[in-house]
Amino acid sequence: MISNMETGEGQTEMEDYSEYYNLDDNDSQPCNNGNVREFGRIFLPTLYSLVFIVGFMGNGLVAYVLAAYHRRAMTMTDFCLLHLAVSDLLFIISLPFWSYYAATQDWPFGDFLCKTVTGLYQLGFYASTFFMVLLSVDRYVVIVHAVTIARHRSMHVGMALCGVIWVISLCASLPTIIFTQAVNESASFTCKEEFPQDSKWKQEPGAAQRETLQMRK
Repeated sequence: MISNMETGEGQTEMEDYSEYYNLDDNDSQPCNNGNVREFGRIFLPTLYSLVFIVGFMGNGLVAYVLAAYHRRAMTMTDFCLLHLAVSDLLFIISLPFWSYYAATQDWPFGDFLCKTVTGLYQLGFYASTFFMVLLSVDRYVVIVHAVTIARHRSMHVGMALCGVIWVISLCASLPTIIFTQAVNESASFTCKEEFPQDSKWKQEPGAAQRETLQMRK
Protein backbone atom coordinates (compact mmCIF):
# COMPACT_ATOMS: atom_id res chain seq x y z
CA MET A 1 0.00 0.00 0.00
CA ILE A 2 1.17 3.51 -0.80
CA SER A 3 -0.26 6.57 0.90
CA ASN A 4 0.16 10.09 -0.45
CA MET A 5 0.96 13.12 1.72
CA GLU A 6 0.45 16.54 0.21
CA THR A 7 2.62 19.44 1.32
CA GLY A 8 2.90 23.04 0.31
CA GLU A 9 5.96 22.43 -1.81
CA GLY A 10 4.75 19.36 -3.63
CA GLN A 11 3.56 15.82 -3.26
CA THR A 12 5.52 13.16 -1.39
CA GLU A 13 4.88 9.43 -1.56
CA MET A 14 5.33 7.34 1.58
CA GLU A 15 5.19 3.56 1.61
CA ASP A 16 3.09 1.83 4.23
CA TYR A 17 4.74 -1.31 5.62
CA SER A 18 2.11 -2.03 8.26
CA GLU A 19 0.95 -5.17 6.51
CA TYR A 20 4.32 -6.77 7.13
CA TYR A 21 3.84 -6.48 10.89
CA ASN A 22 0.36 -7.96 11.09
CA LEU A 23 1.26 -11.34 12.55
CA ASP A 24 -1.44 -13.83 13.41
CA ASP A 25 -1.31 -16.37 16.22
CA ASN A 26 0.22 -19.05 14.03
CA ASP A 27 3.20 -16.85 13.18
CA SER A 28 3.96 -16.12 16.83
CA GLN A 29 3.98 -19.74 18.01
CA PRO A 30 7.39 -21.03 19.18
CA CYS A 31 9.03 -23.60 16.92
CA ASN A 32 8.92 -27.26 17.93
CA ASN A 33 12.39 -28.83 18.08
CA GLY A 34 11.12 -32.30 18.91
CA ASN A 35 11.32 -33.57 15.35
CA VAL A 36 14.77 -32.06 14.89
CA ARG A 37 16.08 -33.80 18.00
CA GLU A 38 14.60 -37.14 16.97
CA PHE A 39 16.20 -36.79 13.55
CA GLY A 40 19.53 -35.89 15.18
CA ARG A 41 19.44 -39.01 17.35
CA ILE A 42 19.47 -41.12 14.20
CA PHE A 43 21.46 -39.01 11.76
CA LEU A 44 24.35 -37.83 13.97
CA PRO A 45 25.38 -41.27 15.32
CA THR A 46 25.30 -42.65 11.79
CA LEU A 47 27.39 -39.78 10.45
CA TYR A 48 29.88 -39.94 13.33
CA SER A 49 30.26 -43.70 12.90
CA LEU A 50 31.01 -43.42 9.19
CA VAL A 51 33.51 -40.60 9.74
CA PHE A 52 35.17 -42.59 12.53
CA ILE A 53 35.58 -45.76 10.44
CA VAL A 54 36.84 -44.03 7.28
CA GLY A 55 38.92 -41.43 9.11
CA PHE A 56 40.55 -43.87 11.51
CA MET A 57 41.56 -46.27 8.74
CA GLY A 58 42.78 -43.53 6.39
CA ASN A 59 44.71 -41.42 8.88
CA GLY A 60 46.03 -44.48 10.67
CA LEU A 61 47.41 -45.82 7.39
CA VAL A 62 49.02 -42.47 6.54
CA ALA A 63 50.64 -42.22 9.97
CA TYR A 64 51.90 -45.82 9.79
CA VAL A 65 53.40 -45.43 6.31
CA LEU A 66 55.14 -42.16 7.14
CA ALA A 67 56.45 -43.37 10.50
CA ALA A 68 57.55 -46.81 9.29
CA TYR A 69 58.92 -46.22 5.78
CA HIS A 70 59.82 -42.52 5.64
CA ARG A 71 61.24 -42.08 9.11
CA ARG A 72 64.88 -41.72 8.04
CA ALA A 73 64.28 -39.84 4.78
CA MET A 74 61.34 -37.72 5.93
CA THR A 75 60.99 -34.27 4.39
CA MET A 76 59.37 -31.25 5.96
CA THR A 77 56.17 -31.96 4.02
CA ASP A 78 56.13 -35.57 5.23
CA PHE A 79 56.65 -34.40 8.80
CA CYS A 80 53.71 -31.99 8.54
CA LEU A 81 51.54 -34.71 6.98
CA LEU A 82 52.39 -37.02 9.87
CA HIS A 83 51.32 -34.44 12.43
CA LEU A 84 48.18 -33.68 10.42
CA ALA A 85 47.26 -37.38 10.51
CA VAL A 86 47.87 -37.49 14.27
CA SER A 87 45.71 -34.42 14.86
CA ASP A 88 42.93 -35.96 12.76
CA LEU A 89 43.17 -39.15 14.82
CA LEU A 90 42.79 -37.15 18.04
CA PHE A 91 39.65 -35.58 16.61
CA ILE A 92 38.30 -38.93 15.39
CA ILE A 93 38.88 -40.74 18.70
CA SER A 94 36.31 -38.46 20.35
CA LEU A 95 33.54 -39.28 17.84
CA PRO A 96 32.31 -42.56 19.42
CA PHE A 97 31.60 -40.70 22.66
CA TRP A 98 29.74 -37.92 20.84
CA SER A 99 27.86 -40.55 18.84
CA TYR A 100 26.58 -42.19 22.01
CA TYR A 101 25.80 -38.79 23.52
CA ALA A 102 23.79 -37.74 20.45
CA ALA A 103 21.84 -41.01 20.41
CA THR A 104 20.93 -41.14 24.10
CA GLN A 105 21.03 -37.45 25.09
CA ASP A 106 22.89 -38.58 28.22
CA TRP A 107 26.56 -38.45 29.31
CA PRO A 108 27.30 -41.39 31.66
CA PHE A 109 31.10 -41.21 31.38
CA GLY A 110 31.73 -38.73 34.18
CA ASP A 111 33.42 -35.36 34.46
CA PHE A 112 36.97 -36.55 33.70
CA LEU A 113 36.06 -38.11 30.37
CA CYS A 114 33.89 -35.10 29.58
CA LYS A 115 36.93 -32.84 29.80
CA THR A 116 39.21 -35.39 28.12
CA VAL A 117 36.95 -36.07 25.14
CA THR A 118 36.25 -32.36 24.71
CA GLY A 119 39.98 -31.68 24.86
CA LEU A 120 40.72 -34.29 22.19
CA TYR A 121 37.98 -32.86 19.99
CA GLN A 122 39.13 -29.25 20.36
CA LEU A 123 42.85 -30.01 20.12
CA GLY A 124 42.39 -32.16 17.03
CA PHE A 125 40.13 -29.58 15.42
CA TYR A 126 42.49 -26.63 15.89
CA ALA A 127 45.64 -28.61 15.10
CA SER A 128 44.16 -30.03 11.88
CA THR A 129 43.19 -26.56 10.73
CA PHE A 130 46.60 -25.06 11.49
CA PHE A 131 48.52 -27.94 9.91
CA MET A 132 46.49 -27.62 6.70
CA VAL A 133 47.32 -23.91 6.67
CA LEU A 134 51.00 -24.75 7.20
CA LEU A 135 50.94 -27.25 4.33
CA SER A 136 49.29 -24.70 2.05
CA VAL A 137 51.92 -22.08 2.90
CA ASP A 138 54.67 -24.66 2.44
CA ARG A 139 53.38 -25.60 -1.04
CA TYR A 140 53.18 -21.93 -2.00
CA VAL A 141 56.73 -21.26 -0.84
CA VAL A 142 58.09 -24.33 -2.64
CA ILE A 143 56.48 -23.33 -5.93
CA VAL A 144 57.00 -19.56 -5.87
CA HIS A 145 60.27 -19.26 -3.91
CA ALA A 146 61.85 -22.64 -4.62
CA VAL A 147 65.44 -21.42 -4.88
CA THR A 148 65.61 -19.00 -1.95
CA ILE A 149 63.70 -21.13 0.55
CA ALA A 150 65.19 -24.56 -0.22
CA ARG A 151 67.94 -24.38 2.42
CA HIS A 152 65.44 -23.40 5.14
CA ARG A 153 63.12 -26.39 4.62
CA SER A 154 64.84 -28.77 7.02
CA MET A 155 63.59 -31.26 9.57
CA HIS A 156 64.55 -28.96 12.42
CA VAL A 157 62.44 -26.14 10.99
CA GLY A 158 59.55 -28.55 10.48
CA MET A 159 59.79 -29.81 14.06
CA ALA A 160 59.86 -26.25 15.39
CA LEU A 161 56.83 -25.19 13.34
CA CYS A 162 54.87 -28.29 14.35
CA GLY A 163 55.73 -27.67 18.00
CA VAL A 164 54.47 -24.09 17.74
CA ILE A 165 51.24 -25.29 16.14
CA TRP A 166 50.61 -27.82 18.93
CA VAL A 167 51.19 -25.15 21.58
CA ILE A 168 48.84 -22.70 19.84
CA SER A 169 46.19 -25.41 19.43
CA LEU A 170 46.43 -26.32 23.11
CA CYS A 171 46.12 -22.69 24.17
CA ALA A 172 43.07 -22.25 21.93
CA SER A 173 41.48 -25.38 23.44
CA LEU A 174 42.17 -24.59 27.10
CA PRO A 175 39.17 -22.29 27.78
CA THR A 176 36.72 -24.92 26.54
CA ILE A 177 38.51 -27.71 28.41
CA ILE A 178 38.56 -25.77 31.68
CA PHE A 179 34.89 -24.77 31.68
CA THR A 180 33.47 -28.03 30.27
CA GLN A 181 32.00 -30.42 32.82
CA ALA A 182 29.36 -33.08 33.26
CA VAL A 183 26.21 -31.43 34.61
CA ASN A 184 23.31 -33.26 36.22
CA GLU A 185 20.11 -32.01 34.61
CA SER A 186 16.93 -33.70 35.89
CA ALA A 187 17.18 -37.37 34.89
CA SER A 188 20.30 -37.21 32.71
CA PHE A 189 23.81 -35.79 32.56
CA THR A 190 25.06 -33.37 29.93
CA CYS A 191 28.61 -32.57 28.87
CA LYS A 192 28.78 -28.86 28.16
CA GLU A 193 30.51 -25.60 29.02
CA GLU A 194 29.46 -24.37 32.45
CA PHE A 195 30.78 -20.95 33.43
CA PRO A 196 30.86 -19.75 37.07
CA GLN A 197 28.02 -17.45 38.05
CA ASP A 198 30.37 -14.57 38.89
CA SER A 199 32.54 -15.11 35.84
CA LYS A 200 33.25 -12.29 33.40
CA TRP A 201 32.32 -14.73 30.63
CA LYS A 202 28.64 -14.63 31.63
CA GLN A 203 28.27 -10.88 31.74
CA GLU A 204 26.49 -8.97 29.04
CA PRO A 205 28.62 -7.37 26.31
CA GLY A 206 30.44 -4.31 27.59
CA ALA A 207 29.79 -5.05 31.28
CA ALA A 208 33.44 -5.77 32.03
CA GLN A 209 34.51 -2.57 30.30
CA ARG A 210 31.98 -0.53 32.29
CA GLU A 211 33.21 -2.03 35.57
CA THR A 212 36.79 -1.18 34.63
CA LEU A 213 35.85 2.43 33.90
CA GLN A 214 33.99 2.72 37.20
CA MET A 215 36.98 1.37 39.12
CA ARG A 216 39.24 3.92 37.46
CA LYS A 217 36.90 6.74 38.48
